[in-house]
Amino acid sequence: MSKTVQEINSEKAAKPRPDLVPTRAIAAAGRAFGYGAAKHGLGTTGRGTYRDAGTEQAEVATHRASFMRHWCAYWSGETADPESELSHLDCMMAQLSIVIDLTEAPPAAANEPPPAAACAPTRIWPLPNKAWRWHKIGGHWFIQTSDPAGFTGNAQIAARLERERNAEPPPPAAANEPPTAAAPTRIWPLPNKAWRWEWNTLTGRWRIISAVPSAPSEMAQMGRFEQERNETSRKASEPHPL
Repeated sequence: MSKTVQEINSEKAAKPRPDLVPTRAIAAAGRAFGYGAAKHGLGTTGRGTYRDAGTEQAEVATHRASFMRHWCAYWSGETADPESELSHLDCMMAQLSIVIDLTEAPPAAANEPPPAAACAPTRIWPLPNKAWRWHKIGGHWFIQTSDPAGFTGNAQIAARLERERNAEPPPPAAANEPPTAAAPTRIWPLPNKAWRWEWNTLTGRWRIISAVPSAPSEMAQMGRFEQERNETSRKASEPHPL
C-alpha cells in the first residue's frame, strides 16, 4: 500500500536535521576537539581517548564535571579558558558532545569479561542471579542489579564475587597511608587541614575531599595533587582499597 503525501511529509518532519545545526557551533566543538586530540591523543580507536573503555576519559562523569567547570567560569564572566586559551563555549560544546556520545553509545559492553590477556587463565564469571550483571567502571568490575530489594540479602555474595574478579588486596589502615608495605612507602601529605584523601570506587582513582568550599586556585592545586598521586600509583601498581 502506497503512502499518502501527508504520511511522507510527517516522516520527513520526524527525521533529524543536522543541516540546521549552525556551522559556527560545529566549528566551536571542532576547535576544542582539536586541542583535546593534541593534549590527550586519539586513543586506540582514533576518535579520542574518551572512546577507550575502562579509562577515566571514558566516564560520563568526567566530562559532565568538565562541562560544569567551563559553564561556571563562563557564567562568572570569564570568556576564555586559561589553559587552552579557547572560548569556554568551545569547550562546553565539545564536552556536551562527548557526554551525548558516551551516554547513547558506551565504548564497550558492560557485561563482557576482560580480554584474555588480562586474566590468567581465561575465566567466565557467571552470576547466580538473573537480575545481576557485571559493570566495569574505572578499570574495575562491579555487580549491578535490576532488583535492589532482592539484593540486600545477597550483598556479601556480590562483594565476594567482585573481589575475586578484581583480585583486590585488603584495604589499607587509613586513606592517607600507603595501601600495603609492598607498595612505595610514600606518604601523601596535604597542605590544607580541611582536605583529606578518599578512594573513589566508581572511577578507581584517589581524589581530595574538602570540608569547606574551595577557591578556584585551591581546586587547581587539588587537581595537581590528585593527578600526581594517581599517576604515581598507576606506574607503581599501587593497590587500592575495596
